[in-house]
Amino acid sequence: MKHTLLFLALLGILLNAFRKEVVLLEYYANQDFIKRVLCINTARPELHCDGKCYLMTKLKAAEDAKKQAEMPAPLRDKHLDIQLFNPAFLQYPVFDFKPVSAPVFVYNGAFQPGFLPALLRPPA
Repeated sequence: MKHTLLFLALLGILLNAFRKEVVLLEYYANQDFIKRVLCINTARPELHCDGKCYLMTKLKAAEDAKKQAEMPAPLRDKHLDIQLFNPAFLQYPVFDFKPVSAPVFVYNGAFQPGFLPALLRPPA
């Protein structure tokens, strides 16, 4: 029983991994039937489609199913809402503007203009 379940699980994993090859194998095994019955272009034999239209639709469906299976479950099953901005961020705080008393500048006479002539003189 264990071996049978293990074999079936392994077979399912391999069939899922080689989905494209399984579709191609099915196409080549049933090519005559697909060409006669399932081909879309049976009315236009000059296209020489030979059922390749059916093959392309099956390959596309297998590829879409593989992409869907690879997508994580929350992205596959749910609709996502993306929030572009935070509404709380747009609420500005209320400022209380109080008058600030600026210090009054008072000249205390520390600057002595006598050193300027010693430093700044024309070149000799």
